[in-house]
Amino acid sequence: RCLDCLDDVYRCAGCTVDSHRSSPLHQVEEWNGSFFERRGLDELGMAQYFPAKFSQPSTVFTFSLLNHFHLSTLQSKVAAYDYFIVLKHLSNNVFPELVPERYRELLRVVHVWRYLTSCKRSGQVHGIDTVFDHHKKGSLVTKCHACPEPHFNMPPNWENTPPNKW
Repeated sequence: RCLDCLDDVYRCAGCTVDSHRSSPLHQVEEWNGSFFERRGLDELGMAQYFPAKFSQPSTVFTFSLLNHFHLSTLQSKVAAYDYFIVLKHLSNNVFPELVPERYRELLRVVHVWRYLTSCKRSGQVHGIDTVFDHHKKGSLVTKCHACPEPHFNMPPNWENTPPNKW
């Protein structure tokens, strides 16, 4: 069952995960035979993990958490530390000081996550340099397709266009 959903419906683990694709921070409990026990959606099989360290990873962050953090910092301008404190309270609101201190790991992972996201959005992951020969090699800048670029979205002999036609 989900403590945050309004429908108050009991579901199997698979259906709970499917219904929470867009609500990764909801608090879920699972019946263990005697009582409801708190579970993370990742424990039910939802999450993809991103390691905090690449050599001997012992701490991981979910992709959905990193996406949520990215959107939160873009839209509400929340500071990383404030976001981390909220995560601690979501993990254990009664004793947040008992939640392990993983702030430095969060900052490191966010740095790498943003770099990888830039690589994906720029097309470098998909070999964009081989498709657009006018594109600066290795550039992570996302091209604006509305901006005029010779040999891409401008007609041939554009240089000879009379000034009154600009």
